[in-house]
Amino acid sequence: MAYTSCVNVAIKEIDYNKIKSDSFFDELLINVSKRVIYDENGKKICILKWNNVKWYTTRDDIVSIIDVFMNRLRSLSEYEYLRLGQDVDDIEHEMKFLGRAYFSLITK
Repeated sequence: MAYTSCVNVAIKEIDYNKIKSDSFFDELLINVSKRVIYDENGKKICILKWNNVKWYTTRDDIVSIIDVFMNRLRSLSEYEYLRLGQDVDDIEHEMKFLGRAYFSLITK
């Protein structure tokens, strides 16, 4: 049995369309759930969600599709990323200004 995560990403719709137009990401985007919402300024934001996905990065000098996606995400002017692993303390959260947080974490 493999270790899986729940991954959430919030990006501007225009950025999502650029990523989607790159056929390199077809395999990754086929299993994503996408919802479009509007921020307080009327800007379209895409909420992307992967459930029970093997979100692994580079091993043995082989660059994975996840590495390339994360590099593309980090190159954007605005995004939010949240990965929740199976272990309670396995959480990754990154955010570059979107005006507000789209995912909330309650920690004790």
